[in-house]
Amino acid sequence: MSTKDELTVVVNAEIKPWEFIDNVDDPPPFSRFGIKAGLKAYRRPDTGQVEEFSFFEKKPGVTVCPITREGNLVLVEQWKQAIGRPILEFPAGVYKGDARDCVEDILKELFQVANNELAQETGYVAEEMILTCPIMIRLAPRKSPSGFFTMLAAGCERKGQQQLDEGEVAIRVYEATPAQFVQLVREGEIVSTETLEAAAWAERTGLLNLPWHALSPVPFM
Repeated sequence: MSTKDELTVVVNAEIKPWEFIDNVDDPPPFSRFGIKAGLKAYRRPDTGQVEEFSFFEKKPGVTVCPITREGNLVLVEQWKQAIGRPILEFPAGVYKGDARDCVEDILKELFQVANNELAQETGYVAEEMILTCPIMIRLAPRKSPSGFFTMLAAGCERKGQQQLDEGEVAIRVYEATPAQFVQLVREGEIVSTETLEAAAWAERTGLLNLPWHALSPVPFM
């Protein structure tokens, strides 16, 4: 019996599957940079009516929470076109193979991706790379099957220079104390879902302690 089976049902409802009918756009109207986007048609289980849903798909990714031997967090800053400003975040990379591969194969490569991205974006090298979340965190389950894993890079030390990919124009690298990280979240400098999830899961290892209690509530305006 799973934990879900032990839950107390407050409102009962029969949840039936939505039948997948077809890709409305085949091939998808957008398919570049490892991302596909388009429309899919599904049949409602209650009325039988066919409805269309927008979707996007991208390959599994990994976000790395790098912690130095001194206990600082390594952050990168680069321009984000969609929001029109730079943000601070953790290094991240994507799986190069088929997204339909088994999880074991994906994770095996993502450990290498995590080490490579950390070194290429920051010049730091980790003593140990730890998988912190045992499941793939889904980005937007109604809109996409895509997701990412989180890892912690422990004992990081800067041993080289950046080696940016062709599409990476400029990446600034910082070290921040745990207290500074929390304050950066408060000030809106860290807004990435992947970075916040990676930090939260890194805390579970006991190697990171973020002082969230010092974060004052934001008054509702």
